[in-house]
Amino acid sequence: MNEQNKKLEVIRRRCEKSARIVGIFQILVIVGFTISLISAIAIFASAGKLDPVLAEQVESGKVTLSTMEINSGLIDQSIDYSYFYNKGQYAFPIAINCAFATIACGVVIVLFNIFKNIFKICATEETPFSDAVRRKLKVGFIIMTVFAVFVSGLGAGVVVGLLLWCIYSIFEYGAALQTEVDDMV
Repeated sequence: MNEQNKKLEVIRRRCEKSARIVGIFQILVIVGFTISLISAIAIFASAGKLDPVLAEQVESGKVTLSTMEINSGLIDQSIDYSYFYNKGQYAFPIAINCAFATIACGVVIVLFNIFKNIFKICATEETPFSDAVRRKLKVGFIIMTVFAVFVSGLGAGVVVGLLLWCIYSIFEYGAALQTEVDDMV
């Protein structure tokens, strides 16, 4: 076995292990997704019962309204729930936070699935620079960039997008070199 084949075999083993590890993390995020979804539904459904209890906790000082605010990365400002607080609706903002957590977990599950599939392809194909891997990388990187914009703001999204575009460009160059080597052989 020549040196290149040995290196390729190491890459395949690492990709197999990485696919398993990503699968484990994916299961953990699925659990988080399920918990946040059930929590959002339960809080929305029982808001009428929770609001008086939360109002009492807020009035006694045990719960502060600032602990129930979230930051929106897209606009880099806190979402103001004072309209709901003024109406005595304290459960709604909590349910919204759970809904946002559910969406975030859903996006992470999709990303983990994409990257797990990339690792599986790399572990089974002759080269890690296949068209299937490049397509999945591009989709994953686009989702990551859009997610970064919504979570961290436009500036962070642009930086993440540029970094991932550079990584993808390097990967494309590696694919071109692989094609060139394959044509020579």
